[in-house]
Amino acid sequence: MSKRVCVIGAGMSGLCTIKELLEQGHQVTCYEANSDLGGAFTIAYDSLLLTVSNYFMAYSAFPPPLEEERRYWNKSEYLSYLDRYSQAFDLLPHIRFSHRVMRVEPKDSGFQVGFKSAHESASAFFDAIAVCSGSHNTPKIPKFKGLETFTGEIQHSMFYKNADAFAGKRVVCIGGGESGAEITHEISNVAKSCTLSIRKYPSMVQRFVGQHTGDALTANAFYAMGKDGLNAFMHSKAAWHLKQGLDLAPEQLVYFEWVTKCDGFLDQFLVKNDAYMRDIAEGHLAFNVGGIERLEDRRVIFRDGSVVEADVLMCNTGYCKELDFLAPWFQLSNARDLFKHSIHPDWGERLAFIGLARATQGGVPACSEMQARYWALLLAGKRQLPLRAQLQTLIEQDRNWEERFFSKSPEIKSLVSYPTYMRAYAELIGCQPHWWTHLDLGLWHKLWFGSHIPQFYRLRGPGAMKDEAVKVIKCLPIAFGWQRILIMLFYTLFFRVKSISNWLKFFLERKISGIEEIRT
Repeated sequence: MSKRVCVIGAGMSGLCTIKELLEQGHQVTCYEANSDLGGAFTIAYDSLLLTVSNYFMAYSAFPPPLEEERRYWNKSEYLSYLDRYSQAFDLLPHIRFSHRVMRVEPKDSGFQVGFKSAHESASAFFDAIAVCSGSHNTPKIPKFKGLETFTGEIQHSMFYKNADAFAGKRVVCIGGGESGAEITHEISNVAKSCTLSIRKYPSMVQRFVGQHTGDALTANAFYAMGKDGLNAFMHSKAAWHLKQGLDLAPEQLVYFEWVTKCDGFLDQFLVKNDAYMRDIAEGHLAFNVGGIERLEDRRVIFRDGSVVEADVLMCNTGYCKELDFLAPWFQLSNARDLFKHSIHPDWGERLAFIGLARATQGGVPACSEMQARYWALLLAGKRQLPLRAQLQTLIEQDRNWEERFFSKSPEIKSLVSYPTYMRAYAELIGCQPHWWTHLDLGLWHKLWFGSHIPQFYRLRGPGAMKDEAVKVIKCLPIAFGWQRILIMLFYTLFFRVKSISNWLKFFLERKISGIEEIRT
């Protein structure tokens, strides 16, 4: 069942959407406002080094060369990868560059899409729309008390290119997210003074653990500990390192101290960039935990009463997603109002958002690819959405679970748990790996203790690439030693038994309470 489909945006989510749609026989036209593919990466700062390693940033259908070790790509390398992916699957003929979508309006059973380029303003009709323009399009500037009195510069990370303009200045960097960590690190090494302002201690993942990238630890065995087990594991590990007084680098001491002060490690977004730990250890960077109370002239007054002078405020404070081209008939303030962060119950498979799932550990491309695979199957009639009432119930269940799970990051509505999210989509697609069907013990070992890479979901089902997937899964070394595996096993058993005990206690209390109510 071929459909005429419009894809808005040729970034990392738009490209895999085009590819999956074409494989299901759909007619695809993609409008990209920029003159080249890559989305937000085309305007990112010069020294950008990804915080997710190559095997997680690559699509499952197009892995890095097997001889390439696990490492972090820089901006140029990732844009080059996207270009190779586009060439490999012949995507470029379907992309109209320098075409900005101005409006999308429902019409009959589809949508009329109005677009504009340097040479024309026109429109076209489509059966379905995929919005793949991402969540990084409008900078968010905090509204501090006294902001209008501040006489220094106010900048946002969206426009940051390098630290040259900050040399010799007094800078306050606001926000400690992933790009913010790198930007703060660069500025602190050239500024006269630099202070990092954060509202709480972040959950921070080291870029490298031993000889491995930090995300090499994202194994099924690791997540089997559950959130409580993982939180306890991370805090006890940090406390043990600090107590033992081992021969640690100064930045490692700062890191482990921050972990012990973090309130619930997995309860919030994981910052996969520890770039400024060394700057704090060496005295290049001061920090304040608690946030800014107000601004006065060039004075920044923090909530704890401390004050610093600032020539520049660098706001690493995220973005607002604006979908003006869908207004006024569609408004979206929360990605969790969509089924699996993608499909609204009012519009069904006719309208999808690809790229609004931000995994705590694991890449956005992996999540977007799963969204695109499922949506392409829906449009082809090979999968069916649940009925609207059931769909709404599922959305509410997912939203409630995610809000509880990420209770310390309520402002990041796109946040998902990578293993939970990938498995849920695998069930919808029909590509969940069946452990018991693989007689290859070496593969089973990697599926349990190896990195939870997207190739897990190419072993079976629609779009399977079993031979290629097995090679990729087996080529990556396991990051866990036997000592750590035994510790993880202990935490898994302890917290699983504890969880079952708590459930039984709750059940029995409810049962006894019900009996007492009947008696009275």
